[in-house]
Amino acid sequence: MLPITTGPAASRHDRAAFTLVELLVVIAIIGTLVGLLLPAVQSAREAARMSACGNNLKQIGTAILTYESTRQMFPLQNKNWVLKGLRTAPSNFQFWGCILPILPYVEEQSKYDDIISNMISSDIPPWQGLTSMTTSAPVFICPSDGLASAKKAKKSYLASFGDLMQGTSGGYKTRGIFISGNNGSSGVNAMVKLSHVTDGTSKTLLFSERCQGNGSGVDKSVKAGLAGGVATTRDSKPQLCLDQVVDNQLASTAASGYSCYRWLSNETINDVFHTILPPNGPSCSSGDTGANPSGMLTTVSSYHTAGVNTVFADTSVRFISDTIDAGNPNDTPIVPSGKNWYDYSAESQWGVWGAMGTKSGREASGGSSN
Repeated sequence: MLPITTGPAASRHDRAAFTLVELLVVIAIIGTLVGLLLPAVQSAREAARMSACGNNLKQIGTAILTYESTRQMFPLQNKNWVLKGLRTAPSNFQFWGCILPILPYVEEQSKYDDIISNMISSDIPPWQGLTSMTTSAPVFICPSDGLASAKKAKKSYLASFGDLMQGTSGGYKTRGIFISGNNGSSGVNAMVKLSHVTDGTSKTLLFSERCQGNGSGVDKSVKAGLAGGVATTRDSKPQLCLDQVVDNQLASTAASGYSCYRWLSNETINDVFHTILPPNGPSCSSGDTGANPSGMLTTVSSYHTAGVNTVFADTSVRFISDTIDAGNPNDTPIVPSGKNWYDYSAESQWGVWGAMGTKSGREASGGSSN
């Protein structure tokens, strides 16, 4: 018979469980480790989303340059189809923006063919009918914008209209690469070619980001909403739009949620931005805040940290900080007397950010990003 062991040795041998205090200590340690790990995981996921967003813009920039090489002109914000000879009068063709012409160059040839075929036969606008129109191509969606990703006919990227408050309707030129073309056959005079980018392709913007609106008549978020009833004519001070931000939201009772709502449409709210207010600032309209408001100042925005992705005319992708120099918003915009304002070739008054929006402003600092 084995001897029976008693005393301290037996107590140590028989003990098989943690005490409550020890268990709580282990749980606290695990909780601390998880708390340290989650931000790192979230940061890594956002870094991956941001990289994917940059890759999208790279593809878009490459497609635009390929289109220019093929057609000897950049795509227009409207009346592309008059210039191509598909129709002799603008009709509904004028409402199609610059994304449709580049679809074949982002591996969306079938979608392009389907839309063009129906455009020719029925002269439809870009918000009616076809599945091809109501479902956007993935390359035009930033994965960091969950709302845009969830919506079928939405997008995350807009074309640069430069440093002057000008909308896409009416057949006007801009100081940027993308212009809206003129009415009828005179549109041929509105073509912009790569040779016109005299500031240098590495200093001239093509596309950047904007957060998706909620698709309703009210969205007071600074990044995605649009404040209505604010003066946004060519001689309006940008500060008037900045003043709409109160307690980190838009103060306007008319704050539209239709930003980036129609992915193929040329409407200002859906297709272009201005290099006037720095990234993640407010956007404003002097008119109504419906799906196609008039008179707009559109500002780029994103859900990345403290800035936006952009692509330049050399197809380089750069992150632009929301602290970039954008001049003095209290300055009154210069509208040269006795000269077409879009032919104004002096340096932008909206700092480095404004310089990035001009194709021939003669600025030396257009390529800086901070």
